[in-house]
Amino acid sequence: SQLSRLADLFLEVSRVFRPQSIDGKERGEQEIISYFQDIADKNCRSCPKYNYCWQERFYLTYRELFDLLAWAEIGGE
Repeated sequence: SQLSRLADLFLEVSRVFRPQSIDGKERGEQEIISYFQDIADKNCRSCPKYNYCWQERFYLTYRELFDLLAWAEIGGE
C-alpha cells in the first residue's frame, strides 16, 4: 500500500541521516544518491509521469527529494 511505502521511505530517510564521522561524509553522499535511485526504481519507474519527473524535471525532482530529506532531518517540523 502507499502508506506502507511512505513509512518505508521515512525509515530509510532516518537511516541516511544518522550521525556519522567526518570520514563517512563521502559515504553518506553516496548513500543519498543511491537512496534517490532506489526511490526512483521502487516508486516512480511504473508511474506514467516517470519521464516527466526524472528527465524533463530532473533537477527539480532531485531538489524536492533533498527538501524532503532536510525536512526529515529536522524532525518534520
